[in-house]
Amino acid sequence: MSQPLISIVIPVYNIENCISQCLESLVNQTYKNLEIICVNDGSTDGSLAILQSYAEKDERVIVIDKKNEGVSRARNDALKRATGDYLLFVDSDDWIDLDTCETVVSKTQENDVDVVIFGYMREYENASKPSSIFDGDRTFDEQQCNDELFRRILGLTGEALKHPERGDSLSSVWGRLYKRSLISDNNLQFEDLSVIGTNEDGLMNLQIFYNVKSAVYIDKPFYHYRKNIGATVATKYKEKLFSQWQILIEQMQKFIDDHDCDETCKQALSNRRALSIIGLGFNVSRSKKGFFGKVKELRYILKDERYRRAYKELPFNYFPIYWKLYFGLAKRRFAMALLILINVMTFIKER
Repeated sequence: MSQPLISIVIPVYNIENCISQCLESLVNQTYKNLEIICVNDGSTDGSLAILQSYAEKDERVIVIDKKNEGVSRARNDALKRATGDYLLFVDSDDWIDLDTCETVVSKTQENDVDVVIFGYMREYENASKPSSIFDGDRTFDEQQCNDELFRRILGLTGEALKHPERGDSLSSVWGRLYKRSLISDNNLQFEDLSVIGTNEDGLMNLQIFYNVKSAVYIDKPFYHYRKNIGATVATKYKEKLFSQWQILIEQMQKFIDDHDCDETCKQALSNRRALSIIGLGFNVSRSKKGFFGKVKELRYILKDERYRRAYKELPFNYFPIYWKLYFGLAKRRFAMALLILINVMTFIKER
């Protein structure tokens, strides 16, 4: 049986302390038919030199050096260069198990599927915690791909609302092996982060999974997602996050309108808006404004008519008690009480 080529896409920016671990996990894969496309996105540290040293030793490593334009454009540049049958995205501060490519490729050949999804390990400085997306291995036919994958990227519905904090567990492009034709045949590309703030992965996956007819999930954490590097960036207050997320949701809304998606998809997206107060609320709490300045900003968000409509449609019966309290305060626009609750949750989490 012929071995299909896997194109591995890695955007790189100022990550000299981690990039070698990432690359070692790729060049030493048990599956050898790879092209490893590293896009140096204007790094100012020693990242480029490290990439070039690997390229000199391994002809499968391809280095694209460009000015800094962000992760989305870096990935798009890699997609233009990719020639593989399949695509695998890896972030430069993460790594994968050495048998990842061999295992996921064998699944595509056993089942002839469009996408293979797999679990991941959250890597903290002193601990590793596995994360599963589904309970146990799964195979998805076309209808299940629509109901359980595409729709879940839009937002949570039904019993999935028991864990609103996992709303974007399917959104990332890492932890999946895609048929490249899903992207190339549909002329897809990543949206610029400056427009939507975050979750460019989710918007891309929304377009990809609309075209997915079959998929497999492997309940094993092949991917290692580093949580400590860049934590200060991840927890930095983002002034434009609210307006950017409205653009993201509007783009998702346009997609489902253009593709005549059903009412369940519309409900999922409405739930996404309502649940986004988790990220927005914690973002507000990280600002340098005083307590009452934060309350004012949070009240502004909660008074938005789009959020008021979303909370009217949000089913509360699935939530555990602490999330019922959280979203109940948001629904009633009790901004001060919600901010106090966020501060308490942050304190408990950081202990």
